[in-house]
Amino acid sequence: MEFRLENRREKIIEEIDQVGEINITELSKKMNVSQMTIRRDLKKLEEEGALIRKYKGAISVNQLNTEDTLKLRRLQNENEKTIIAKYAEELIENEDIIMLDASTTALAICKYIQDKKLTVVTNSISIATALSAAEKVNVILVGGNLRKSALSLVGPYALEGYKKLNITKAFISGKALSFSDGLTDVNIFEIESKQAAISRAKEINVLIDHTKLNKVSLFNICEYNKINRIIIDGLKEFSLEEEETINKFRHNGIEVIIAK
Repeated sequence: MEFRLENRREKIIEEIDQVGEINITELSKKMNVSQMTIRRDLKKLEEEGALIRKYKGAISVNQLNTEDTLKLRRLQNENEKTIIAKYAEELIENEDIIMLDASTTALAICKYIQDKKLTVVTNSISIATALSAAEKVNVILVGGNLRKSALSLVGPYALEGYKKLNITKAFISGKALSFSDGLTDVNIFEIESKQAAISRAKEINVLIDHTKLNKVSLFNICEYNKINRIIIDGLKEFSLEEEETINKFRHNGIEVIIAK
C-alpha cells in the first residue's frame, strides 16, 4: 500500500516515536515508495525538528538527552531568534497577561522582560525557569504530561489549564508559515496547546524566522485570519515570492514587522 505524502510523513513520525530508530530500506518497502522518496521525507522532517537523520536512516529526537536536544534547538537560527525577541518585547506592556509557547523563539523573549510587571502563562518549564528570578513577573505554568525532549507540559491537563485563563497577548511560533496554510507545526501535542491558548487570547503574535516563510509543516495550528501580527527577521533579502506572501498578509489586515 502506497501512502500519500502527508500520511506517509505522519506514519514515519509515529514509527520513530514508537521504536526510536528507523531504516530507509525498511520504510521504503513498508510504504511502497522509493528509497529516494524516503530520504526526501526524512530530510524534510529533520528540518521541521521531528527527527535526526543518520547513515541509512534516522533516530528520534528523544534519543538525545534533554540537555542536548534543547541546546540544539536554541542554537538553530540563534541570531534570528534574538532579533525577533527584541521586537516582541516592545509589544509587551506592564500588566499584560501574555502567553509564551514552548518554542525557543519565545524562550528568547524572557531575557528582555525581566523587569516588567507581567503575568506570563506557559507550558514550558524552560521559560518558567528563565523567569523564576524576575520579581515582577508572575508565572503560571499549566500542568500536563512532560514532553521530555522539549521540557514542555502537554495533553488534556495543559489544555484545560489554558481554557481557564484570559490572555492579553499570545506569542506563538511554528515550523512553517504560509498564506494558504497558515501557521503549521510537526508535533500534535504542542499544536493542541497552542490552539488552546489562541482560543483564549485577544491578540495573536506569530514569531517566525525567515527560513520558515512559504513553507508548510505537517499539522495546522491556525489559519492566517486568526493572526494579528507576524514578527519575522529581516536578516536576509526576501525573494519575490516571499515579498508577495508578506504583502498578502498585510493586505488582509495582518501587521507584519520585519525585525532588523
